[in-house]
Amino acid sequence: MGTLPASFGDITTLETLYLENCGLSGTIPDSWGNLVNMNYFGATVNSLSGTLPSSIGSWTMLNEFMVTGNRFEGGIPASFGQWVSVRNLLVENNRMNGTLPAELSGCINMRQLSIENNDFSGTLPSEWSSWTQANRLNIYGNDLEGTLPPSYGSMTNLKYFEGQDNYFHGDIPGSWGGMSKLDHLQVQNNRLNGTISPQLATNRKLYRLNVENNQLTGELPPFNNLHTVLYFLHLSRNKFSGSIPDSWATAPLLRRIELSNNQLTGTF
Repeated sequence: MGTLPASFGDITTLETLYLENCGLSGTIPDSWGNLVNMNYFGATVNSLSGTLPSSIGSWTMLNEFMVTGNRFEGGIPASFGQWVSVRNLLVENNRMNGTLPAELSGCINMRQLSIENNDFSGTLPSEWSSWTQANRLNIYGNDLEGTLPPSYGSMTNLKYFEGQDNYFHGDIPGSWGGMSKLDHLQVQNNRLNGTISPQLATNRKLYRLNVENNQLTGELPPFNNLHTVLYFLHLSRNKFSGSIPDSWATAPLLRRIELSNNQLTGTF
């Protein structure tokens, strides 16, 4: 119970502060910007509110910032782009809004960004492609729009992209076929159109592909015996046409296929 004391801003030697599930309320004091040695900050599952203060952009030695499950509002401060050492930035399940700052491209050691289940709007910054070490982007359940950035194809360590339940349009960029470690691509419940590019279909690490409830067209991608880990294909409620590729029968681990509500032809 209680609030975060402004006086903690005087403990300038503080490096680690974990406050998970402590019943805390109130805001993060601006004076905490003085904690320039902070490495790990976690205050998940509380009732903290207000906006994230720009002053804590001074935490340039920070590795983890986790405030999941609070009541924060407003956007992610552009000053957080000074966190050159941060690996995990988790602000999911709050009430945050506004656009996503391109300045976060300065977080060149980012591994995981989780902003899901907020009210962020606008587009995905193409500048975030500087996160060449990132392995997880969880951005679902917001009001994001625009197209998926082709520049993200350079994020060759990305394993999870979860962008479902937004308003993205356009196609899935062919350059995303360069994400050689991508195993979960979930973009269902958007407004995507165009086709699934042959480049993406050549990804040999893909385990789950979910593009349900979009407006994708064209023929179904020719997954085959080289897709040794493909397990789930969720392609329902689109505008795919043509027949089901015979090559799918050679995918050794394929367990679930969902194709309902398309414009397919041919026989089994």
